[in-house]
Amino acid sequence: MVEDVTKTIKNTEEKNPTFDGGEASVYEIGYHIISSLHEEDTLAFATTLRSMVEKEGGTFVSEELGKPMTLAYDIVTAFGGKKQKYSESRFGWFKCTLPQKAVLKIKTALFAEQKLIRFCVFKTVREDTRAGKRIAREVPERAPRTPLEPLKIERRIPIAKEAPRQTLSDEEIDKTIEELIAS
Repeated sequence: MVEDVTKTIKNTEEKNPTFDGGEASVYEIGYHIISSLHEEDTLAFATTLRSMVEKEGGTFVSEELGKPMTLAYDIVTAFGGKKQKYSESRFGWFKCTLPQKAVLKIKTALFAEQKLIRFCVFKTVREDTRAGKRIAREVPERAPRTPLEPLKIERRIPIAKEAPRQTLSDEEIDKTIEELIAS
C-alpha cells in the first residue's frame, strides 16, 4: 500500500514536470487508532501528525483528539505479516491546509503507521461542517386521558323467515327430474 502511494507521487511528478504540489487546499484527515493506547499515547500520536503536517508546510484549522468508540463492525488489518482484529478504536480527526504534494507524502507516512487501524483523507471546506448536538424538543403536556367507555351498538338485523317447505309427491319429483334431463 505504501509502495502504491509512492508510485503515485513519482508518476504525478513524471507526467507533469511542472507539478509543484499545487495550491494549498483544505483537507480533513480522520483516523482510527488502536484502542489499547492510553490518552498520553493518543496525544503523542496527534502531536506527531501535527508536526508531520507542519513539516510539509501545512497549517491547522481544527482538530479533535482520539475518543474511544465501539466500531459498528470488526476491522481486520494486516501489518508485518500478522492479522489483527479490532472491535474498538479511538477516533480522531483534524482539518488542515496542505499542498497536494504534501497530502501524498502524509498518506505515505500514515500507511506506514502501525498504530493506525484505518484513516481517510479528503478535500473539504474551511468552515465548520460538524452537525450540532440535537436538542430534544419540548412536548406540551396533554390533559390526562380518561378511559373510553365501550360503545353500545344495537344491531337490528332482520331475521329472514323461512318459507314454508313444500312437500312434493313422488310423481311431482319424477316429473321435475324428467324436465331437467330433457332440457
